[in-house]
Amino acid sequence: MPTSSARGRSLRPKHTAASSAAEAPEAAEEADAVLYRGLHFSLYSTLANVIRSEFAEDIPEEDAREAALILLPQAKEVARSYELTDDFAATPQYERLYTELTGTVQILLDNGVQ
Repeated sequence: MPTSSARGRSLRPKHTAASSAAEAPEAAEEADAVLYRGLHFSLYSTLANVIRSEFAEDIPEEDAREAALILLPQAKEVARSYELTDDFAATPQYERLYTELTGTVQILLDNGVQ
């Protein structure tokens, strides 16, 4: 592979620590876009994960999906204030939604929804 052109300039890209550091956030965003491309955000799956992770003592794992189906209407009300795009799970708002869903499930359990 040639390393210089006819005019004596290098054909190899110039990388410095500063330019690499500046490109890191963009590279991470691009990697996430590739990773999540074609995957669709699922409120139902997220709710089932909340139930499995946060309420294992209250709801057996084998019942988590059924419980998520029962609680999905309430979860949809919570999620109304979010734009649930395909890449939503990779956004900062995901953690907020997860926390709100956890609180909603806890309130429903406290009020006797089984």
